[in-house]
Amino acid sequence: MTYGLGSLWMTDTDALKIWRIDPSTGAVQASLDSTWGGGIACDGMYLWKALYSSPTIRRIDPEDGSTVRDIPGVGTQQAGMTWDGAHLWIADRSTLRIYKLDPATGTQVLSFDTPGPYPRGLAWYAGYLYHADSHEDSIYQLDPVNGDVVSRISAPTRSSVLRGLAFDGSRMWYSEWAEGIDRLVVTVSPDGRTVLSNPRLMSVDYISVLTNTGASDISGHEAHWARPDPDTAHGFIDVHYTPTPDSYSVDSYGKTFAEFTSLPAVDPGGSQSVTCHGYEAIWRLNYQVDPDEVEPLSSVPGSIQALYLADSSSLHITDPEIAAAANDAVAGKTNAFHMAVAIHDYVAENMTYQYPHDILWDALDVLHAGLGDCGSYSLLFTALCRAAGIPARWAVGFYYYENEDKASHHVWNEAYIPGYGWIPFDSTRDDQDPLRRKYVGSEPILIVYNDTGGSSRWWSGIGDDGEVSSDMAYAIPLRVADFRAVTGAAPSSVDLSWTHPATPDLSRVVVKRKQGVYPASRFDGVTVYDDASPAPGTPASLTDAGLASGAMYYYAVFAQSATGILRGVVEVGANADTAVASSSETPAVFRVEPDGNTLCDGTFRAKQFRTDAADIAEWIRVSEPVAPGDVLEIDPTDGTACRLATSSCSSHVAGVVSARPGVTLGAAAADEEALLALAGIVPVKVTDEGGAIEPGDLLVTSSTRGYAMRCPRTPPCLCSLVGKALEPMTDKRGVILVLLTAH
Repeated sequence: MTYGLGSLWMTDTDALKIWRIDPSTGAVQASLDSTWGGGIACDGMYLWKALYSSPTIRRIDPEDGSTVRDIPGVGTQQAGMTWDGAHLWIADRSTLRIYKLDPATGTQVLSFDTPGPYPRGLAWYAGYLYHADSHEDSIYQLDPVNGDVVSRISAPTRSSVLRGLAFDGSRMWYSEWAEGIDRLVVTVSPDGRTVLSNPRLMSVDYISVLTNTGASDISGHEAHWARPDPDTAHGFIDVHYTPTPDSYSVDSYGKTFAEFTSLPAVDPGGSQSVTCHGYEAIWRLNYQVDPDEVEPLSSVPGSIQALYLADSSSLHITDPEIAAAANDAVAGKTNAFHMAVAIHDYVAENMTYQYPHDILWDALDVLHAGLGDCGSYSLLFTALCRAAGIPARWAVGFYYYENEDKASHHVWNEAYIPGYGWIPFDSTRDDQDPLRRKYVGSEPILIVYNDTGGSSRWWSGIGDDGEVSSDMAYAIPLRVADFRAVTGAAPSSVDLSWTHPATPDLSRVVVKRKQGVYPASRFDGVTVYDDASPAPGTPASLTDAGLASGAMYYYAVFAQSATGILRGVVEVGANADTAVASSSETPAVFRVEPDGNTLCDGTFRAKQFRTDAADIAEWIRVSEPVAPGDVLEIDPTDGTACRLATSSCSSHVAGVVSARPGVTLGAAAADEEALLALAGIVPVKVTDEGGAIEPGDLLVTSSTRGYAMRCPRTPPCLCSLVGKALEPMTDKRGVILVLLTAH
């Protein structure tokens, strides 16, 4: 998508057209014949169209679609393109790079890595590149000099199908490849600095339990509980406690605490619980920080400095080692935002995530160890920021995993940026690729029970006989009851029955069916029931007929509220998603499903087998998150899993994470699995650590985690090999095609 000549222009892969669209009405003004896919741009007079299947860019007359001339492109999946007033920019999926081109010759002026693995649209606005990635649900603002991520906007629909991107001079436009979008809820602050999207309403019960592990009663103990306060991204309704607090107090950070000072004695082996209840409306939050509008650190209010530049026995901000690390991180920068981003990058690059792991509540210990969990990362970030003169604090909450029905305790940071206020930073979640900076200015989605400032909650007076555990219990308000699926009376049919959620907020109920696995969302699978005006609390049923004989089907119910909140109904016991086999006397042995999947119960034999991709891959278990192009090694702490390669010339090399395999062996059994390329040609992340790379060079692991390098040894390298380079690479880092070689 692009904007020019007063119109929006969109390429249509299915129709093989370029559509000219009136941005005020959405009406089609004209159409031009086109090629399949590829980015599009407008230079104010002509259109530029990138061919998706070949490295060619075509200059097109916008009146009749005729080709004015061609110039060389950069890859075979040129998915995004834009015009900056003098140059063309291309985002290419085959190389995972963004290129700046001379429009007269196609000569590459510069290039850098894309921030995500599925680059799509590109747009130019006010001196910055904006780039859509369909895998990351993100629109990135990029520095056009080096490709650094300046800020990020979450895609409002969460559907992972972002495509085109354009600016019309004042507004951003993006195209979405999705069906069944019910409602978009997006709020932008009047100053344009915050973007809120995707509201969620949840009922939350946070429970903290004291267990008496001693031989005598525990009495005189107290619980102190920070009340969740509303902020930009969190709204709380009907917050109350069980039992009722004895009183409330306010600490030096301005935080209100519920005080439980008359709790009953706890017998040996017994327990006492305190629960905070409430409804929470949660939004995705993105801050758009313009570094030029950041005020000097000297303008930070004195009240903020007093609280959030203070030292402590766990921070050691005046210690020479902490001070030196802070100086190394900021490297002479004076802009508070640039300094905080640099510290975020420093922590992410110098720390290794390890869980389970005892949280190190001492910044010096964390600095020395270089590993830990989110508590350790956030402690080091706080210490380095304060040592550099940037007010910083912890933020505590729970990260909610959609479609997994679970929440995990999480700690991240907020830094005070003068002129903006508190901005979130999460170096833990950016650990795998810090330059992507996905969580700079972006709060992790669906954090519940958000606390900032000083201590959030604790028990006192329990001595050595008490053990405290905390857990998050929650229930999505929209739930069905008595969901059942049984084999139908007629052959190849299934009977389903349930009760609609008993809530006045109910506005829609959808039942989805999928073969082999449960539907992951309401956009996944086949719709077998869709009621746009369900009666709350009433029974419902249907017969799903015409199913493939002998197949196993999985069903799930999805409910929606009037505010546009929609998610799957998942609950243990009677309300669980249901799998059931349709009845059949003669099971099929070969079948082609409507979605194009071909299933064979026996042995498949053929004279020739062709795919549109080049490598063979197998599902393997990994001990940390990985991405396509990453170089992996066998994890020495767990021989059944792989991790990112961590050292040069490693003898533990396992292979490379496949980007798009032609043949896949096995099946993914859990989230911690990845596709390891076994043979063929794959994109591989490389670095210049061993020197510039030329076609034919042998590649080995580098000291940069997950990257390969040219084998620096002569005669030929005796290290375990990753493969043989098929493309040159002279930049500091990049992605090139590599022929995998036996190790």
